[in-house]
Amino acid sequence: MKLIHIIYLLLISTFCKYSLASDNLTQTIACDTCGYNDAIVIAKEFHEQPNCESSNPNGGAPTLEETYYCPATSKVLIVANPLTRTSYKFEVSTQQQFDWAPAYDINVQDLVLTEDESNALHMFYDIDEDFRQSMEQNGPNAFAPAGLSSNSLISSKQPVFNQSSNASDEVDCSQHPSNVFSRGNSYLKQIQKKFSERITASMGLRSWSDFTSQQQITGGLSIGTSGAGININFSKIEREYFVTQRWDNGDKLVFKVDYHGETRDIVRQRRMSTVTDRFLNLSYKLMPGSSRIDGLSLNQIVRTHVDLTDTAISVCLSNKLSELLDNITVVGGAGGDGDLIDSVGADASVGGSLIPPAGTWVNLSGCQIVEGTGNICRSGTDDCMQVRYRYIDC
Repeated sequence: MKLIHIIYLLLISTFCKYSLASDNLTQTIACDTCGYNDAIVIAKEFHEQPNCESSNPNGGAPTLEETYYCPATSKVLIVANPLTRTSYKFEVSTQQQFDWAPAYDINVQDLVLTEDESNALHMFYDIDEDFRQSMEQNGPNAFAPAGLSSNSLISSKQPVFNQSSNASDEVDCSQHPSNVFSRGNSYLKQIQKKFSERITASMGLRSWSDFTSQQQITGGLSIGTSGAGININFSKIEREYFVTQRWDNGDKLVFKVDYHGETRDIVRQRRMSTVTDRFLNLSYKLMPGSSRIDGLSLNQIVRTHVDLTDTAISVCLSNKLSELLDNITVVGGAGGDGDLIDSVGADASVGGSLIPPAGTWVNLSGCQIVEGTGNICRSGTDDCMQVRYRYIDC
């Protein structure tokens, strides 16, 4: 048999095996603040809604004789608190109240965990503990949870930009935070890869010794083998963690970080053996309100109409806007020719430092006030909008 056919059959076999196993995993809601009563409330929230049918299927005007039929539903789920290592298993069912209205009761009954579910839950607790400890207890420069002061967040220094008194000098903007607006997300992937390396290294390869790290979001965390185990939903987790990429001039990009993942049994065709691969997927969400470029939050920069002519901005941000915007026209001159000189004779600096506002400095080295329009996105997000900018271009 040709090699390509063997690979194809192996992939199909592995996919089908994993799909069948996932279908039988018990839905589990992770909640880091829940006790028993809270778990019952959540269980009711995740009940299977009955598909009620009316005796008036054509949708005509309601009549006194109209009736409804809402077939009973039943669903088994687990609510688990990874902090207290407690879990509650329920059967959540619905039962119609009256035949003249599509109303129903939700009933919750306690159940006992199976051995496979219990084993999977303990593995989940270990994974969650390792993740939280790596975020909270990694020394003075640890990745810090929400609520701690910003100076306890991770600090990653970038190379200092060359300082010069002439705006026409070549400036290295490859690591400037304005690259967050670049088309594509390779810049953010580079930053997030460094975060992932530190997080996974600080986990110490303890409970999840065979994981690999990926920058992708999955729906949850699947733990189990042979069609038995749990599939975890993280929507009720309340405690949040953040990591920050910092620069010496005060610029910073702040990300909310979560973990997801899955455990798969993969059959190796050649030896017909089964191995377990565990995947730890770290996901990052950029926090625009907390992130800063040139002292401005990303929310201030990504707006419909932005006038930066009275704001000190960096040469790198100015260059990035010129790269992304279309229909750029000159609307005014900001100074004469020569070096950047302030009103008391001090040299200005370029690169990661700031271009002074128009009218503040005696000479802006031939810089001009320009205006452009275009579509600006924060890389790695769906937050894009049509914008009109006015700024100083050197």
